Amino acid sequence: MTRCAAVLAVALALPAALAGQLLGGEPTPWTETFTMAIRDQERTFVRYRDDAWLQVPIGELADSGFIANKDVVFTAKLRTPPLGEDVTRVRLYGVNLPLVSAASAWAARVEGDNLYVFAKIEAGPDHTLQVRVVAAEPAPSDHAIIEARLTGIPKDDWQGRLAVANWVREQAHQSVARDAWLAAGDDLVVAVIDDAGAAAGASKDSALLEQAVGWCFNLLNDPGRAARVASVDWLSGTVAQKIERRLRSAGFALYGGKWRPLAEAMTQEFEDRFAAIDWRDAEAYYLLGRWTDTNAENLPRAKDCAWRAYQTGLRANPRHNGIRRELGLPAESGPSSSQTAKGSGNDFVDPASGVVVAIPENWKRNDVLGGNAGFVDPNSETASIIVTLVPLPTETAFDVVWLRQVEALTTRESYRESGSLEMSFSGGAGRRLSYAWREGGQERIAEMALAYNPRAKVAVRLDARFENEEAERIREQLSGLFGRMIIPNPVEPVGEPPAGSPPQSLPPGTLPPSPPPGSR
Repeated sequence: MTRCAAVLAVALALPAALAGQLLGGEPTPWTETFTMAIRDQERTFVRYRDDAWLQVPIGELADSGFIANKDVVFTAKLRTPPLGEDVTRVRLYGVNLPLVSAASAWAARVEGDNLYVFAKIEAGPDHTLQVRVVAAEPAPSDHAIIEARLTGIPKDDWQGRLAVANWVREQAHQSVARDAWLAAGDDLVVAVIDDAGAAAGASKDSALLEQAVGWCFNLLNDPGRAARVASVDWLSGTVAQKIERRLRSAGFALYGGKWRPLAEAMTQEFEDRFAAIDWRDAEAYYLLGRWTDTNAENLPRAKDCAWRAYQTGLRANPRHNGIRRELGLPAESGPSSSQTAKGSGNDFVDPASGVVVAIPENWKRNDVLGGNAGFVDPNSETASIIVTLVPLPTETAFDVVWLRQVEALTTRESYRESGSLEMSFSGGAGRRLSYAWREGGQERIAEMALAYNPRAKVAVRLDARFENEEAERIREQLSGLFGRMIIPNPVEPVGEPPAGSPPQSLPPGTLPPSPPPGSR
């Protein structure tokens, strides 16, 4: 092909220089080319079906003074009519003149096909120019054009492949399919980066990895891809420091062996630290909450995370004054350690109500779990039973008391009930509930048992927590505690007869009780 043909191809609907690059490698529909001077400029003609056709850039179709009454060939991209319109009314991207054609000219053609269009530019019925299409032959596809450009370039010739990617991006600005060509250029750069990253990993080539990271920033403006490329465990030295500075300046942090956006890294660190804390370690939850508050600027939902840590710590130790301060609760006196072991056999006894809950055999007392008392299994990291007194000002129906306790549970994340069971209790009524919820991304299971003596105006609630593998054993312990629990009826004070009863006479030789001090 002559020099004029190459000049001509620059403005064709196929990106510039495309046609000239590919025509030598693929058959063309014309048999020969020749040049002729028109307007003091050499123009290229092709011979097709024994006729000569002037090769023109698609943009010259707008020059009516030059293009009128000429037989031309140009390269264009097919634009099919919208659904529901006449299928013969096809369009060509970049061609604004009316098209006149037979339906057979577009047979087996689809949207986006590149075509060599042979046409006569002539006056229409209204004396304006129109394009009467004589034939449309297939031209190399966009993909074929790019592949031809890559032919002969070795896979590890990074600069050569990137040069093709740059060329594709340049052609995008001259193509009607601009977005598709820009995307193709980006895909070529991504392929080079992926291949270079893999090659650097295989040979532990720090310099090549640094180049790949730089291409992510400079050619794609994609720090996320740079972070993925740089997330290797073998990189060290000066190169590692350079990459670290660049990624940190872009808002990334290294956590768990991977570079991540800072917010994602800190969120993952919080979740990992939260999950690793022993559920009885209130101090660790407190320190995690303080860390969360300190990093609130970079940690999404920092207040929620801190509240979660403090609340969990408060359940581990309600007397931890650091946690109470953060939650706006009044300080408490007494020990605030995470565990207070009181030895086995230490039953819970409430002097005011007379309630007695016997500790399970071989278990330990741990009142920092919450409620009024706590029992823990020394052979388990999770098994515990918490005793909570529920005083009531007046006699209340058992179902009302029960619903109040259940409502407090339903606020937990993903709460669901597994079933409830009525339980016999000599002093009144009892019921038991199995349920589960999610905490820290893990499912927790538990049971609640409630015993109520309406005459004593007090209920006793037992909350058992455990893992699946120890469920049967802990449920047996909970049943045993419930059966041995004592909620006595109230006892009238000595020396004070019930209201309305007749005066009682004193036994002979018995003095009346002295009046209270200061009553005289």
